[in-house]
Amino acid sequence: MHTLPTLKNKQIVLLREIALTGSITQAAQHIGMSYKTAWDAVDGLNNLFPQPLIVGRMGGKNGGGTRLTPYGEQVLHMFESVEHQYRVFLDAVGVETSSTVPQLPDTFGIFLKGLLMKTSARNQFIGQVTKIKQGAVNSEIHLNIGGQQDIIATITNDSVTHLELTEGKPVHALIKASAVQLAVNITPSQVSAENCLLGEVEHVTLGAVNCEVKVRLLSGKQMVAIITNEGAMRFALNIGQTIYVLFSASSVILATES
Repeated sequence: MHTLPTLKNKQIVLLREIALTGSITQAAQHIGMSYKTAWDAVDGLNNLFPQPLIVGRMGGKNGGGTRLTPYGEQVLHMFESVEHQYRVFLDAVGVETSSTVPQLPDTFGIFLKGLLMKTSARNQFIGQVTKIKQGAVNSEIHLNIGGQQDIIATITNDSVTHLELTEGKPVHALIKASAVQLAVNITPSQVSAENCLLGEVEHVTLGAVNCEVKVRLLSGKQMVAIITNEGAMRFALNIGQTIYVLFSASSVILATES
């Protein structure tokens, strides 16, 4: 008999380790993940769910201190319960499993499917369709990502039909970091970008030419922008600084369950 592949989703493994250690540094070390990659995984998890799974802060001797929220504990418990029942089912039908967790099927639900989806887009959210404004060729799709913040996407009417979009349907929204711009001392009515979300600068990483800026939105979600170092100097970015993230509706890619 074939041995089923092991669960490759390190986000769930990381969730377990954070619950056990209370430290993202220790959790990352235990699963062979870098500190930065671990924090990116944490932010990705928090973006995918309607409430944060993990709270903490970067830095500090023990990684700044990190813990699961009550909602995160519920999600982890749910995942582990499904894992257990899946193992029971495999044992019942006589399928061999390895000593590690087998790969779960793709019927676990939209949130856990989101965890398993790999994409190059740095910004990934799951939102709920709140409004569809149809035009002659294109439609404007409004998605709520929590905290009374919406993302607006523009797609063709054919795509609306293909994705079977309706109000209330959960949808994945992907935005490349290079498509995100930053602005300070403005009002939303002053910009042409359909998406203008308020947040605070959380982390800045300077590169040789470009700069990665992480912004914590009012909804609690995180967005990543890639701007030039010159732009970062012009903004005089500081941690905790109020800032707007801007991106066009046409830069938002939508995906739904097949």
